[in-house]
Amino acid sequence: MRGIYKEKLLQLLFNPFVIAFPFALITIVLIPMNTERYSFERVSYGTADKIGRNTIQYYHDLDMDGVDEIISLFENDVGQCAVKIIQNQENPIGQWNFNGRLPYGNHFISYIDYTGDNILDVFLLYERTDSVFIGGVDIKHEPKPIVTDLYIDRVERVDDKLHYGVFLKKYDLSNDGVEELIVGINAGYSELPRKLYAWDFASDTIYISPEVGFKSVCLLFDDMDGDGFVEVIPGTISYENIEEGLGVPYSDYNRWFVVFDHALNFKYGPVDMGAGQGNVKTYLSKQDAQTVLYVVDANYEIKDTYQYFIFDKETDTLKPADPFYKPAECFPFDMQDTYNYIVSYDHKSGRVIILDASHNMRLVADGMLNANMSYTGLKELPGYDFPVLSFTEHQKTFEMLYLVDLYSLNTIISYPYNEGSIIEHYSIYTNTEGQRLVVLQVDEHIESMAFTSDRFYLLRLIAVYSGIYGFYIVLFWLILRIQNQILKKYYQREQLIAELKLKTIRNQLDPHFTFNAVNAIASAIIKEDKENAYKFFSKFSSLLRSTTLYSDQMTRNLKDEIKITMQYLDIELFRYRDKFSYEIHVDDEVNVNQEVPRMIVQAFAESAVTNGLMHRKQDGKLEIEIRQKGKMLEMIFEDNGVGIEECKRLNKKKAFKSAVIMDEFIRIFNDLYHTKVSYQMRDVAAAGPFPGTRTTVSLPSNHFYNVGLGDPHNT
Repeated sequence: MRGIYKEKLLQLLFNPFVIAFPFALITIVLIPMNTERYSFERVSYGTADKIGRNTIQYYHDLDMDGVDEIISLFENDVGQCAVKIIQNQENPIGQWNFNGRLPYGNHFISYIDYTGDNILDVFLLYERTDSVFIGGVDIKHEPKPIVTDLYIDRVERVDDKLHYGVFLKKYDLSNDGVEELIVGINAGYSELPRKLYAWDFASDTIYISPEVGFKSVCLLFDDMDGDGFVEVIPGTISYENIEEGLGVPYSDYNRWFVVFDHALNFKYGPVDMGAGQGNVKTYLSKQDAQTVLYVVDANYEIKDTYQYFIFDKETDTLKPADPFYKPAECFPFDMQDTYNYIVSYDHKSGRVIILDASHNMRLVADGMLNANMSYTGLKELPGYDFPVLSFTEHQKTFEMLYLVDLYSLNTIISYPYNEGSIIEHYSIYTNTEGQRLVVLQVDEHIESMAFTSDRFYLLRLIAVYSGIYGFYIVLFWLILRIQNQILKKYYQREQLIAELKLKTIRNQLDPHFTFNAVNAIASAIIKEDKENAYKFFSKFSSLLRSTTLYSDQMTRNLKDEIKITMQYLDIELFRYRDKFSYEIHVDDEVNVNQEVPRMIVQAFAESAVTNGLMHRKQDGKLEIEIRQKGKMLEMIFEDNGVGIEECKRLNKKKAFKSAVIMDEFIRIFNDLYHTKVSYQMRDVAAAGPFPGTRTTVSLPSNHFYNVGLGDPHNT
């Protein structure tokens, strides 16, 4: 029973379907497939509206008609800040110029319905001399801006340069249904100001946060105390360039956590998180009907030192927290009040960790991407269900943009662009056909692309994978089939060789020959011819011994072959009482120690005796000559018997029995040893009662043969 199960198991393991599976799987894993589920199809390619003017193009539906307007923020011919708006892709509405310059590297705009006409107005920041201003335009009030030179604050110059960062946001802080415009200014070398500003244009009031030494960034908004007004929750950065002795409170030689109320006064804190430069990042997540504020304190002076806290609303304190995972680099995002992800990317190793702050820092994804990439944030793709991670990578001849699935960390799109280029802006644009496009501004070139998904992707993938699997099935089926045919042929040849060995043994020990030989010896004993009886009995026993000894051999050396042939011929002479004679001539050039096919001499000598000479009454003669002819060994057997045709008539089925066996033996021998042994048989004379027969055997001289089992020469 065990043997049956073992046989079935072997049949299963050597089934082409089973053997092909791991090879197909390895091929699928290692070889990149050309079939892609998602792709970018270029819709248009051109330059920015104002090339060479430090231009950034934005896209937003200002008039609520379902088509985005193109909003270009740039510097005009005299270096002033300017805004140009184009409607329906090609109809310029107008251009508005402001008496100031764009803040270097800070292109920020925001959209608020300032005029109350259900059309969004565009607001921006610009600088003049050492001051920062707000400007605004309405597409219905061309050519004059609706707001100009709204003063925000002054920034000190250092080495006659302004060095500061600025951002622009909007939020309804006063809970009156109208959004306020929020400005953040973070001075650099000039140290001050580092404040938040909120312009409530309904009351024409600007709220200003207290003076601090740290920088406020990445604003979050939440009604933490339930009073109907939101609090402003910034992340903070401390760079250690405003010392305590300068009179600026909350020095950035320490790290701070702070919450502002809707009028930008301190609500909670500032709380001293400890000495040393670093940042305090905030993550606001919604859990059920409540919000939870996570705070991460990163001390840059102590590598990989991070402390995690949850803000306790009842006690207004920070309580230590132990999240699921502590990422090395964190970036906060709050998209559409739905996605609250903490993204960690280690550019040295390429490891990415995604945590869901709305579910107690639940692990969303943990995997490896390319190292040394730049993480550029979460992006939206039109038609894709989830936000994607955006990375850029500098390679030898080009830059590469990667958009990576948030959950699987699989690359959805990899898109190359020219070496040295910079993606200035990434936007989603709805055109006049209602098509939502991805727009990349690379330097001052604008590239709009349709994000497409292949509906037949799975079918194509299945077809490709099935093709690979099918290829290996056919391949291994052919291999096994060819192998079986080779083995079958091998076993058939082995069986034939075994049968030939038996035939040659039977031929040598032919019952008629054996019986007659024994009778001849017995007759000699009866006649008291003891000397001859002993002599030929010794030869007969030696012949029997040689036959048994070489039964497993395909070859033997020429010297032994000649000796065995002589023993056989002597026994036949003894039987037939000098009915014939024989002579064997071996040239001196012949190497008698070389291997030759077994019975190659004896078989043809026997054929000459039994088929030709036995039909003579006297004077029969057999001459055997073995000579070297170039690289060939030649054996010539010549007798004066009755000839080929007469022998066939007299012997009928037994005619040339030895030659027939030898003919089959030679065919197998040539196939086995890749050699060429051949023979020719013909009558010597054309007519007469005894025309005689001449057989010529040719075989390669000194050919190397694997002599098979055992070594009879050492026996």
